[in-house]
Amino acid sequence: MEPTSKLTLSPEELELVSDSRWILTKQAIIGKVYGIFGGLAERYQAIGAAHTLPADVLRMTPKIARGENYRQLPYVMLDYPRCFDGDDVFAIRTFFWWGNFFSLTLQLSGEYKMMHQLKLCHAFESLKEAGYYLCTGKDPWEHHFGEDNYRLVKEFSSEQFAAYVTGSTFVKLALRFPLPGWNEIPGRLEKNFYAMVELVGS
Repeated sequence: MEPTSKLTLSPEELELVSDSRWILTKQAIIGKVYGIFGGLAERYQAIGAAHTLPADVLRMTPKIARGENYRQLPYVMLDYPRCFDGDDVFAIRTFFWWGNFFSLTLQLSGEYKMMHQLKLCHAFESLKEAGYYLCTGKDPWEHHFGEDNYRLVKEFSSEQFAAYVTGSTFVKLALRFPLPGWNEIPGRLEKNFYAMVELVGS
């Protein structure tokens, strides 16, 4: 049987499949992300303990997970605080997406959204100045920053922002950290996690 063009390798693909170094480098990088997230998990717990958040939210320990195929690329995520109870969701997700970015996302729905939505509306100016994005997509489990999923808070008026936050079934507010800033990213994530917890805690 003659091989089809879909199954043959291009010169670039043949070079890659013959070289194990790149996949070993990938594994080393993913391991470093796990190390960053492991250190952050400990610091996140200390920050969470110093603020008043719902008991159900802090009951679960941090969870780090990885995958190979978010939009065909590897990822690692850290969830803490985390409560996924049907329609009631309160989570802060730290996300690494290969070839793209790190991000930090506050996700609220159900009773937790109702509990905190006025705080978010009152924080409009600070969210705008800090460079936050508001999710305008329909799927709460999408993480990319395409125009069909996120818009900068500064693109909204305060009235538009409040209408979206109070009128939607879920709210996601996110910050994006470009990969070239790798060495500063752990400190930036911790600093912004603290600010995010202060936003919804006391």
